[in-house]
Amino acid sequence: MSWQPPQAIRAFGLPMTWRGMRSSLPLPQAARALAEHTGVLRQVWAMPRRVVLAGTHGTTHWVAELVVQGQGTTGILSSMPADAAGLRRAVDARAELRMGWMPPQAYLRASHVSGEAGRRVQQQVYAAPWPPARLRVQVEENLQAHGWLRTAVGDIPKPTASETVRAWRKNGQSLLLTFVPLAAGSAVYVRLDTDP
Repeated sequence: MSWQPPQAIRAFGLPMTWRGMRSSLPLPQAARALAEHTGVLRQVWAMPRRVVLAGTHGTTHWVAELVVQGQGTTGILSSMPADAAGLRRAVDARAELRMGWMPPQAYLRASHVSGEAGRRVQQQVYAAPWPPARLRVQVEENLQAHGWLRTAVGDIPKPTASETVRAWRKNGQSLLLTFVPLAAGSAVYVRLDTDP
């Protein structure tokens, strides 16, 4: 197996590490080799062309997701602290991490912060009980009330009312929103870039 360098992010305030891997072994043999090598990954979920391994060692939870890639296998191995105090801090941090302009009915599903090219990048996913168009209207009204200005999305002209991607700017910050339908409502992916 060959490994990429480890990467670190914070999700709900918890430090997480992950690293990509590649193997010339077929998926079943790669999963077995990884489980035997770590001694931690004792739970197995097998699906067509994909295997997920998980386990806990001390206060750290480990997950590996492996997929068929050509004649071999690629995947990601990740870890995060799983102690009660850290998980309580993550639950408590959810309220602090919410964007102030997001409607209160939108539930924060995921959040993490990283640095890219000298910028702070915060990415979040919210789910709401409404169709994407209704969520988009409520979010846009709140953004305007908080002083955000609509802008073009990259090389695309300013989106129309029917499009699902929106870009906004305010005081050296750029915001990209992507609205998607879900079976029971909708979700919005938020990317907030802040200059140093």
